Amino acid sequence: MPFEAQLAAAEAELLRAKAQKTQADREAARLRPLAERKAIGQKEADDAASAAEFATAAIKAAQAKLSEAKLNLAYTRVTAPISGLSSRAQQSEGSLANANTTLLTTVSQVDPIWILFNISENEQLRLNKAMADGRLQLPRNNAFEVSVKLSDGSTFPRSGGSASPTRASTRRPAPHEMRAEIANADLALKPGQFVRVALKGAQRRGRWRCRRSPCSKGRRDSFTSSAGTRTARRSPRPGRWSSATGRRATAETSG
Repeated sequence: MPFEAQLAAAEAELLRAKAQKTQADREAARLRPLAERKAIGQKEADDAASAAEFATAAIKAAQAKLSEAKLNLAYTRVTAPISGLSSRAQQSEGSLANANTTLLTTVSQVDPIWILFNISENEQLRLNKAMADGRLQLPRNNAFEVSVKLSDGSTFPRSGGSASPTRASTRRPAPHEMRAEIANADLALKPGQFVRVALKGAQRRGRWRCRRSPCSKGRRDSFTSSAGTRTARRSPRPGRWSSATGRRATAETSG
């Protein structure tokens, strides 16, 4: 590599300058007592002293060239600022790369891994209205607990930290884009993998009132009693709660 050859030449130049400095110092030391005894002319002694000073300057110049050669060689090695998995190489060996314009590859951080997800506009408006009405309270600083479901429906064994809006990204973020962090030391999750997330930590507040004993247990299963003058046996079904008034509460089932 040309830059490695330049570095070797700069190192050799520094060694030569140091050797010349040693020789000049010896010559000046040899002529100094002779000049004091008037055995040689003063000019000859002064020239020897000047040669030693020139050798000192040559060492500094060689050190500067060596530093420049090391810097140029360092520019040929690109070190990723983070550890992770890299994508395929965008440039082949020997291609000309320009600083800040040529993309070599993309490195994705994997531990912890970031999961980006969007909240729909309608859902965000519904949440904002519920918070404004005092019916919903979010955890402080959006400190949600994030659970991950994989594409086969199984739940990832580790939950994540708080979800927060994205701030810095290589692309323009969505209006309601969120980011969660999951510990991933074993690389179980890969960049680009499709997952679903569930946020836990929000609390509903307010006006729920139920009968004192809304649920009873039979021989085989549990059942609920409906409010009113007559009682009917109904098996509980999961669903989304709606608003309640007075002593009556209704549940909207999903089926």
